[in-house]
Amino acid sequence: MHNTNAATPAINVLEDEKGYHVEVAAPGMTKDDFSIHVNDQDELVILVEKKEEKNDKDCNCEKKEEKKIICKNNSSRTHLSVEEVKTLINTPCKNTSVKEAFLFACFCGLRISDIKTLKWSDVKKETEGICISKKMIKTKQVVTVPLSGSALAWMPSKGNAKPEDFVFKLPSYISVNCQIKQWAKTAGLEKKTTFHVARHTFATTLLTMGADLYTTSKLLGHQNIKTTQVYAEIVNKKKIETIHLLDRI
Repeated sequence: MHNTNAATPAINVLEDEKGYHVEVAAPGMTKDDFSIHVNDQDELVILVEKKEEKNDKDCNCEKKEEKKIICKNNSSRTHLSVEEVKTLINTPCKNTSVKEAFLFACFCGLRISDIKTLKWSDVKKETEGICISKKMIKTKQVVTVPLSGSALAWMPSKGNAKPEDFVFKLPSYISVNCQIKQWAKTAGLEKKTTFHVARHTFATTLLTMGADLYTTSKLLGHQNIKTTQVYAEIVNKKKIETIHLLDRI
């Protein structure tokens, strides 16, 4: 159970296999006063509708929304190894679309907000192959990502879909992450796995395989290369840990 901070002491957020639920523990408060969702960084966010009385007698109250992050995921840079990705590939998931979208993200690096809003019109056929050209939801910047064969393997068939149709038909952010969590558990993964882990996996895999920092930054749509540098530090740490394995001989 996740408790909110002192500013909203009457709210508890309960988590079960179906998702997150708001529990209101104070008189005069109802569940209609709050809503919750998971954002792109897998932070659990609560929107509090605050009612403030105004001096004008003709207007009873003014509604305001106050965003509060009440549970930040500790897996901000958690990533999967190649073997762990293979394990998920070989493990059934209750929702095929969730599995396809997650693995697609592992091979292209898109955030869940961009995966959910990805339309067939964003998929371009160029002379070098197929790529995605899309304005990112978070930064409002256009990112162009060439798609590898591994990524295309997890993209649904277009069939008779129209250009304005979504490529992936996914449930809510909360439901997606709950299903991924259960899927990873079934696969025997010990890491706390959420959709955003796919993006971290893409970045660390590229750098581990020798991609340069600048190119990786562009593929991720980072506006500042320092953001990408975090992944390079993870890879360097792994190299040091690996080299120390020789001391066991």
